[in-house]
Amino acid sequence: MHLYRGTTTSFIGDATRGRIAAVLADRFFEQYRYRPTPSEVHSWQNSLAAMAHVIQLAALEEQGVLVELQLPLTSKRLDCLITGRRDGKDSTALIELKQWDWVAPSPTPECVMTTLGGRDRDALHPSVQASRYERYLLDTHPAYGDGGVSVASCAYLHNLPRAKAGALMEAKFADVIARTPAFPADDLD
Repeated sequence: MHLYRGTTTSFIGDATRGRIAAVLADRFFEQYRYRPTPSEVHSWQNSLAAMAHVIQLAALEEQGVLVELQLPLTSKRLDCLITGRRDGKDSTALIELKQWDWVAPSPTPECVMTTLGGRDRDALHPSVQASRYERYLLDTHPAYGDGGVSVASCAYLHNLPRAKAGALMEAKFADVIARTPAFPADDLD
């Protein structure tokens, strides 16, 4: 199940014209029978507009986009999945979107500190989160598990400048970032 599906062209149009959050909110209500929180709707508007900008700059014109794709048998939802063909093979890019504007080191393994819900707290490193979603798809979805469709993952922190991203790039995260990069706002290209 997903809350949005379209081509990259339609996604860019919906996101840049401010329509995407309303579409997602309506679809969310259809699926769950209650309304999403205003903060979630606001998050969709901001993060998906930033993602549309990246897709537009990359000139991805006829790929597919799925937004808020629920992982089977879990309550977890992928933020954005771009589908298409790469080197003649079906492929997907899984993108974890974050609105964070600061991070700090955390003593908790695989975590950084940031503000969530108005409080400073530990949060799973976005690359760790995205890599776990990727692993879940590989382990549970036949299209990925049998190698028919390749998958790569990354995190995009569209409000976090590289100058404030030091905690994300700590040496303890080097292995996961090598497989699942984390891109701060100024790494748009």
